[in-house]
Amino acid sequence: MKKQDIEKVFKVIFEMYKEGVLKDYAIGGATATIYYTEPFATQDVDIFFCPQEKNGIVLLTPFCEFLLKKNTRYLKNTLL
Repeated sequence: MKKQDIEKVFKVIFEMYKEGVLKDYAIGGATATIYYTEPFATQDVDIFFCPQEKNGIVLLTPFCEFLLKKNTRYLKNTLL
C-alpha cells in the first residue's frame, strides 16, 4: 500500500470510532509490526474489533453500512 492509502484507511477507522461504529479496536499484522521495527511495505491493514451485539446476536450491519456509505467494496470476506 502507498502511504496515502494507509492514511485514508486510518482516517476511515477514526471516523468509525468517532461515530461509535467501532468502540474498541486494535491494529495488528504487519502494520502494527512497523511501529516496533524498521518500516517495510505491506499490502493491508489488519483491524480487530468487538462488533456490537443485540440480544446476544453479533451485528456487523453498522460496520458494513458505514463502509458502504464510503463507497468501499467487498471482495469475498475482505472489505476494500
